[in-house]
Amino acid sequence: MKKVLLTMSAIAAIMFCSCDDAGRLAKEVEGSWSGVPVKLVDESAASAMIIENYIFSVDSTGHSGDIVVGGMISTTFQMPQSNDEVQPFSLTGSAKSIIYGVWTAVDDDEINVSLSPESLSVTVDPDATELVANVVTGATAPELETMKPRIAQSIKNQLSAVLQLRYASIKHLDDVKVKGNVLKFEIGHDEYTFSRQGGVPQ
Repeated sequence: MKKVLLTMSAIAAIMFCSCDDAGRLAKEVEGSWSGVPVKLVDESAASAMIIENYIFSVDSTGHSGDIVVGGMISTTFQMPQSNDEVQPFSLTGSAKSIIYGVWTAVDDDEINVSLSPESLSVTVDPDATELVANVVTGATAPELETMKPRIAQSIKNQLSAVLQLRYASIKHLDDVKVKGNVLKFEIGHDEYTFSRQGGVPQ
């Protein structure tokens, strides 16, 4: 009986320590964090960079809550000449993305994440899209201006597809560490560094 009681006490102690570690990590990551530019698309004719912002809120459990991931995206695209009628042109554009989900601190350095694909929203401002008709001289063409809404929609569709894949792959944040105003973690084999935005939540 004494051995059984000791075993139960040990298990209870381990569970308490685990919950305590998770709660401490949750308190450390709570708040808003901004990352550095990372490649979202890297192809010969197209590229996109994203700066993500993670917002962790803690619920009544003390070790889990809601998460919001926002993104500021810059894109460039090169269209080569395909015939006499379609001249080469380039474009640059910007977009914003946001997706919602939930998170749970598992222990002192691991967080489980579940992002809702249905909540993903991507917006592209046609007026912020710049088209250059001649990639050599930098000349513009009035007819390209009429293409902006259609091109903006195309950019939105492509970015949405890329982001769906990106966020579907985020299930765990591993080796999570907070030192001062710097948050570091790993997703798969990739390392990420974020800086705290605003003060520490009270």
